[in-house]
Amino acid sequence: AMPPVLDLCRDIFTPEAALLFEDGFQVVLWLGASISSEFLRNICDVQTDSEVKSFQLAPENTENPKSLNGRFYAILKEIFKQRKREMCVEILVQGDPRSESTFRDFILEEKVQTRQYYDYLSKIHNAVREQL
Repeated sequence: AMPPVLDLCRDIFTPEAALLFEDGFQVVLWLGASISSEFLRNICDVQTDSEVKSFQLAPENTENPKSLNGRFYAILKEIFKQRKREMCVEILVQGDPRSESTFRDFILEEKVQTRQYYDYLSKIHNAVREQL
């Protein structure tokens, strides 16, 4: 089963959180700075968040679909099925400057308060045109 859908606002981005979100073009796995080493081992195949690379996921554990890894891949497959295509999975880590600027594009409050909303709409418009 899919986890509940949440609005992307600053309140849900806590140091212990791991959030998976997508915009129809890419899937983003956001990792809080205090994410558990078990999660990192099962999902990113590393021990610490400093070892995480942008597109590095652990291989799928097909032997145990109820494991953390198995559930993660089941969610990814469901997203791909709903969107009718596979998408790139980008990993962002809290505190990393590149990650912070990228994930800010997804947060509703950021879009409403500044010119970034116009820039965001332009980015989405261009991405849709490229897909057509």
